Amino acid sequence: MSRNVPTPAFAQPVQAVYDTPSPLELPSKFSFFFQVSELSLNQTYTPGADGLLGYWVPPNNREAFVIRYGPLCYWEDGAVSCYLPAGSTPTYIKNAVPGIEEISTASAFIQQQTGRLLAVPLNVAVSDLRSALHGWMTVGFHHLYPDNSPAGSAGSAPHVGIHNLSCLDYTADQDRLAAPGSRTWVDELLPAVYDYQTPAPNTPLPVSGGLCGKLPLILALLAFSSREEMTDRVLCNSFKRKYYQPHGYPTGRNVLDRGIVASVYTNPWSLVSRRPYLEGFESGAYGPIFP
Repeated sequence: MSRNVPTPAFAQPVQAVYDTPSPLELPSKFSFFFQVSELSLNQTYTPGADGLLGYWVPPNNREAFVIRYGPLCYWEDGAVSCYLPAGSTPTYIKNAVPGIEEISTASAFIQQQTGRLLAVPLNVAVSDLRSALHGWMTVGFHHLYPDNSPAGSAGSAPHVGIHNLSCLDYTADQDRLAAPGSRTWVDELLPAVYDYQTPAPNTPLPVSGGLCGKLPLILALLAFSSREEMTDRVLCNSFKRKYYQPHGYPTGRNVLDRGIVASVYTNPWSLVSRRPYLEGFESGAYGPIFP
């Protein structure tokens, strides 16, 4: 028996969404599955040549990586629960959850010399980058609905819709936030190199529209915000519906050669967990993920 799946209001080209800055309402019971796994370098791996400017980049061959698969978790309206135990491989997940669809995956490392996030949109422990169309990319931002009106000015309040929304992506034209991030999340979640920088001394600060972007990259940043032993707690307690809950744990971004693989899946039992809804959540159609 076929089911009539409703078409989201924003099921249109992404640019059309960006041209309409008034955000849509995030559906009630919006949900998805995700998995965050720890990635490390094989002890037999011999570092090769450094990347551009002599900075370290991860290897390209899958044999160089060791992955420890985390649990499959379920996110609904900001509440997170464990659905399958740690050690669940992608094949096991697809067999255990009929109808589940992998939306996207990211592998990520922190480049210690710069503090920036290096990532690729696949699981490097499974797929070899030597045959991929792209190599490691430096994560940045798209600035959506830019507005340079200073905070508190007549031009900045009240705002109609979204302004200065920073959208995290693999290939982006901006290397910093569009406006100062909220102290609620910016210090824990983002390396300092990504924070807003004033163009000149004593320049008035613009109003921040918050953060959105690729969910696997946001999940990787959440994992890097603490040490490995606290990652599950952070993922369960900090990723709320439309806000970030600070955790106060020591950062895990300074752990040498630590990598993360993060995957996002649909919830096959929910009509509002289809690909268009998840892509809208990422792109800012519902406003910022973290205001």
